[in-house]
Amino acid sequence: MEDTAIRLAATGSPSDHLDVAIAEAPADLPGTVDLYALNGDSGADPSTMWNRLVYVDNERFVCRTLIVLDDGAQGPIFDADCDHPNRAPVIPAGVTSPPPAPATGLVPPGQPSGLVTDDQVELTWGDPGNSGQLSYRVWYRDAGSTDVWNVSGVSGTNQYTHGGLPVDVSGPGVEFAVSAFTAARESDRSEPSVAYTGTPPALLPPSGLQLLASPASIEARWTPSASAGVTHSVLWRGDGTCTPSTCVAANVIEVARVAQPGGSHTDTGVEPGETYSYWLTAVGPDPVDPAGGERSSVTSSAVSATADATGGPGRPTGLSWAQEGSDRVRLTWDEPGDIQSGDTYRIVRDGNQVATVPSSTTTWVDPGPLVQGRPYRYTVQTVRGVETSGVAGPIEAVLTDNEPPAPPTSFGAQIGTGGYPLLRWRQSVSSDVRRYEIWRMSVAPNPSRSGWHPVATLTGAATEWTDTDPMENEPVRYRIRAVDADGLASPWVEAGPVTAPDQTGPEPPESILAGGVQDAIAIGWDPSDFAPNDLDGYTVQRLLSEFDDATVDATFDIPGSQPPYACDPSQVASPPDTSGFPVQEDYPVCFVDDTGSWGTEYFYRVRAYDAAGNFSRWVGLSAASQIDTIDPEPPTNLQVTERPGEANLNWTLSSSNDVVEYVIEAQASGYNGVARTVGPTTAFVRLQLDNVPTYTITVTAVDKAGNTAAVTGSANVYARDLLPPNNLTAIGLVDDPDDSTGDDGIRVEWEHSQPASEVYQRAYILYRDNASLARVTGTAYTDTTAVYGQTYSYRIETVDGFDRRSANIGPAIASPGDTTPPSPPTNLAFSGISADRFTVRVSGQSPSTDVDHYRLVIIRNDSGQTIAERSVTGTNSTTVTGLQPGDTYTVVAYAIDRGNNSSSGYSEQVTTTTGCAFPPC
Repeated sequence: MEDTAIRLAATGSPSDHLDVAIAEAPADLPGTVDLYALNGDSGADPSTMWNRLVYVDNERFVCRTLIVLDDGAQGPIFDADCDHPNRAPVIPAGVTSPPPAPATGLVPPGQPSGLVTDDQVELTWGDPGNSGQLSYRVWYRDAGSTDVWNVSGVSGTNQYTHGGLPVDVSGPGVEFAVSAFTAARESDRSEPSVAYTGTPPALLPPSGLQLLASPASIEARWTPSASAGVTHSVLWRGDGTCTPSTCVAANVIEVARVAQPGGSHTDTGVEPGETYSYWLTAVGPDPVDPAGGERSSVTSSAVSATADATGGPGRPTGLSWAQEGSDRVRLTWDEPGDIQSGDTYRIVRDGNQVATVPSSTTTWVDPGPLVQGRPYRYTVQTVRGVETSGVAGPIEAVLTDNEPPAPPTSFGAQIGTGGYPLLRWRQSVSSDVRRYEIWRMSVAPNPSRSGWHPVATLTGAATEWTDTDPMENEPVRYRIRAVDADGLASPWVEAGPVTAPDQTGPEPPESILAGGVQDAIAIGWDPSDFAPNDLDGYTVQRLLSEFDDATVDATFDIPGSQPPYACDPSQVASPPDTSGFPVQEDYPVCFVDDTGSWGTEYFYRVRAYDAAGNFSRWVGLSAASQIDTIDPEPPTNLQVTERPGEANLNWTLSSSNDVVEYVIEAQASGYNGVARTVGPTTAFVRLQLDNVPTYTITVTAVDKAGNTAAVTGSANVYARDLLPPNNLTAIGLVDDPDDSTGDDGIRVEWEHSQPASEVYQRAYILYRDNASLARVTGTAYTDTTAVYGQTYSYRIETVDGFDRRSANIGPAIASPGDTTPPSPPTNLAFSGISADRFTVRVSGQSPSTDVDHYRLVIIRNDSGQTIAERSVTGTNSTTVTGLQPGDTYTVVAYAIDRGNNSSSGYSEQVTTTTGCAFPPC
């Protein structure tokens, strides 16, 4: 896309920021256009700003980025894909190189296995060779769709793994594309490739089948299938050493179905001395079978074994293990029933024989040393000469840390900075310490908090801790222990006692309430139910602002710990009447402030303090003013100016200094009222009103206490919209030679569209040939200046006393003294001709421009009798009925103009059809 100019309207200071709005979109933007104008720092050069608009080209979001310098000069323009229209790239200053080429050669991946664990696709693509390129962006969407592309992720190389392919095997698949981008620009997407067709993958069979034979059974062991969707492993058995393809089908049986993740089964349906072949398949639900059937993997390799018929040694049973110390394993098993004195037990660890023990013992300790956390696999079997039994096991042993760490040392407690207990210690010498646990106990405990209690858990690297929530004025002891990664704990180490000083303020009052009383304010609060024994009094503050602590106006100290002393009005000299206090039962009057100013709203808060000088938090704020029972002075000199659809009100403000607002109301019978509220310094308001004959206007002054005083007036409101008159007509007049009225001219008439009560000084302006002719208050006007033989065009509009004008209507066209007949029509058209009727219209109109209508005269030819007359306008038709079958009629058409002059007649004949006109015939 070629660079094109973008017309921008810029506002703001260049040294601060540059706001850019799109004034006109570039002409070359294709597709559906969404424009966004953004502004911000370029991130590289504070003298430049970036701005961006976004348009949609097919399914692409394309970002056009424009560099605008602080001096308003236009820098370079870049177009690039962007994955969201509200996301703007950061453009380094001075970037002028062309956008990078598209990433090419996207290699379609192999068909993914969408229903197994392999539900991902490995993507590779060709390097486009862009200089300065940073990364690739990988896109995906449903194959074959026109949906907007989704972003899968970003890769710094030409390889990427996309996971989470859909499991809907009947779906259309997923297609991928790649784009290359730098910090400044982004290429187009490459050609897409479909990476997932939705074909269900084959199940993998179980593997690693092993057989362990004994006289009466053969044990099979295997590794389960790794495919997702497998529910069972199926063990099959055939006779002899056959394979799945060579065994006699009739002799093949399903031995067992073992649910995942099971990997063993003992077949007891064998005969000693007989040889059998075994193999495995994996099964699971078939996702493409609508009936919910099952699908199977291919078979595993077959393995053969012979049930032992020689009576060799029995296999040990009950193999188990236990940890001894930190690096040894003890194995224990039960001897078989046929054990003999010369038999031995062979012990194998991880596939290697590590010991042989006599048959007289059924336990053995692996001396190791073994590593903690590593799994070891053990088996035990009986050995009798050259014969061996089946193996017991395998079992897996994993050693854990079973030795607790060493405790920390040099543990001590003291009062540190801020009066808080400070604990210090040296770290445990054990290397696997993960945390330290600290507990605390009161030396002289309150029964409700006796005994040790946990107070902190710290990392294994910690060497000190400060108790910021101590038990104040109470001696306490602390203890600490180290805990390792396996949860083993060292012995406790104790320190103390130490005593933290009282640094906690008392519980605050529950709440505060202030209420105005006559010439004073009463303040009450509910003392805390958990007040400590050392509560010593309360502090009350009076503020002028709810939001500014700097506006504290007064502070009062009220000593005493409990009501009624702290809440006794008798403590105030000459206590005022507090009967106006809103709530006295739950909030006893604790203090009366009679030092404030009348009319001022104050905000009160309270806090408690103890004997140690600690304060509680503040409680409040509660607002109150001294009671005011006096109405304000009313506003005066209310003046109402009526306007169309509104009334302008002016008044003189109340002389009272405590007015907080004025309430303006307009009421009229049968109409919804209008109410407005304005501030105490406003003396003008414009009300939008309906056109109602009379409104009662009230302006009420309201003071802080809600006391009111009002002044009233009235208003007549005119219509908000001015409408043109209706039905304008113009008629040419002809002078009667027998009288002397001289009424030659044109008579123009119209109708009122609005009553006079809705229009202020209603009048009309009449125009002739687009020039103003007259201003009229009535509904008619005779234009006596019209010249005989001339045709005039009249229009009219409504005007009011505010010089508002409506739209005009017209034209009405007429000529004075019109005695010239119009030209006759030129053609008639007939339709619907039957035995008793026909329809006729004037198809050839008169060429005269002042024709008003046509008069049609219908004459029966055989009698010369006029049987009907009709009047039609324009090409409208009329139907003549009641005719005789087979008769011929003459229709004469006359054009009649606005002066009622008639043209000469134009005639044509029409004949009704023969037949029955009035059934039955």
